Amino acid sequence: MNKEQLQEHRRTRLQDLAIACNGYASLGRMLGYRDGAFISQLAKGTRAISEDFVSRCEALPGFSGWFHPYQDTGDLFTPELLHKLKNMPAEDRKRMENLLRSALNMPLIR
Repeated sequence: MNKEQLQEHRRTRLQDLAIACNGYASLGRMLGYRDGAFISQLAKGTRAISEDFVSRCEALPGFSGWFHPYQDTGDLFTPELLHKLKNMPAEDRKRMENLLRSALNMPLIR
């Protein structure tokens, strides 16, 4: 991956991270900024996303490996999906598990 491709990948993942954190302002505050202006500049490509910034984001609870390029490692779920599932209310997680069990012709949980 060349530098341009790396920055594009990081911008995409940063935008996804901002969505997962309820917006640029919320993510900015989580990282110690006053608001989301700097995060917005990074996401739009006005500023380059540094390795240090990536490390700070990945140090947030639940976001380890967030910026790593997805490769099919045989893992069942991506880190992004696992984060979403982990933060769901218990009843919603149960529904999701039953949905998967149904698709795989497995008995449902009660």
